[in-house]
Amino acid sequence: MTPDNKSDQIRFDTNTEVLKAMAHPVRIMIIDELLRNPRCFTAIHEILDVRQPNISQHLTHRGNIPGRRIINGKSSFHL
Repeated sequence: MTPDNKSDQIRFDTNTEVLKAMAHPVRIMIIDELLRNPRCFTAIHEILDVRQPNISQHLTHRGNIPGRRIINGKSSFHL
């Protein structure tokens, strides 16, 4: 299948980037957990048994995946 026009190509390129951003098993686990409940790094670390720096890298790499970061005192929450 080839794109019919430039806007189709842009849409396909954007979708490709979103899928690439999600294409790691740890990222998928983090996203799944965050969809259930907003979590701070410590909670994600404890629930998924993934090192906090690794979680930070995966959340930073998420690219165009919708979400926002909420700062509450010393905890960073992500949803």
